[in-house]
Amino acid sequence: MPVSSNYIGRIINKTKLVILKTITNPTVKVVDIGVVVKACLENNIYCVVDDTFATPVIYNPIKDNADLVIHNLAKYSAGHNDIWCFRWSYNM
Repeated sequence: MPVSSNYIGRIINKTKLVILKTITNPTVKVVDIGVVVKACLENNIYCVVDDTFATPVIYNPIKDNADLVIHNLAKYSAGHNDIWCFRWSYNM
C-alpha cells in the first residue's frame, strides 16, 4: 500500500500540481487522499484526483477538498477505448 508521506515528501517549492488516483488499477493500492490534499493546500498546490476506479458512489474526493476530480465514464459504459466520456468536478 502506498504511503501518503511518499507523495508529500516529493513536494518541492516548484511543485504546482499533484495528480492522484483514489485506487490504482490493476494493483488496487490506496492513498490517504485527505492527507495529501491537506499537504497540497498548505503548500498552495493544486490537487487533481482520478476517481474512476472508486466512483463517486464509494468515495468523493471533493469532500476532502480536492481541487479537481476526474471520472472516466467510458470504462463503465463501453469498456476501455471504444468511446471517451469524462466527468469533471471542481472545488470552488
